Amino acid sequence: MTFGEICQETIRLCQFDADEPSPTEVSKYVNMAIQAASRFTRHLIGFYEESVASGTNEVDLGNKVVDIEQVWWNNTLLEPETRPWTQSPTQTGTPTRYQSSGSRIILFPKPNANGTLYVRAIELHKTITNSSEAPSLPADMHLSLAWYAAGIWLMGYSVHSEQTRRAQNLIQMAMQYWQTIATQSQIRGIETKRERFVLPTGGSNAS
Repeated sequence: MTFGEICQETIRLCQFDADEPSPTEVSKYVNMAIQAASRFTRHLIGFYEESVASGTNEVDLGNKVVDIEQVWWNNTLLEPETRPWTQSPTQTGTPTRYQSSGSRIILFPKPNANGTLYVRAIELHKTITNSSEAPSLPADMHLSLAWYAAGIWLMGYSVHSEQTRRAQNLIQMAMQYWQTIATQSQIRGIETKRERFVLPTGGSNAS
């Protein structure tokens, strides 16, 4: 389904009431659903290359990144650091470990030379404005985006108990379906993307 078709289905699901979302509102709520689905299913994977200057121990990949999966310093895979996030590195040297929170990465020890950071991360879906564009998510979950969008719009539109129950049911249906997609993605699409990733420096494939 295209973005426009998902918006139309969302409006149809809301037409049981005396009102329905405006074109601006429905675009907003469908985009919210698309981003929620990408976060829930962890389907979108991005690969990042960041130049890091000596003495810089923290890197932020920006709000498009939901979670960090793996990190390399040059062509060396780094191990996760177990100490609390609030404890910054005090030693300097070649990074061997990292710690992540959302899109942020802290390197241990603090780099004593310039280097390149390679990162594999779970991404948040971009906002869609073109009605003919299709979300970059499995086609078989597009209908569930309309369920979720209609559900969250209806939840805020009325205090009627019957409508609230219907809104909750739509959201629950969508999230149950996303759980199925998430499991399938781990087995099929995401694993394929991971296997294709090769470090530009000639390092090994991501595991």
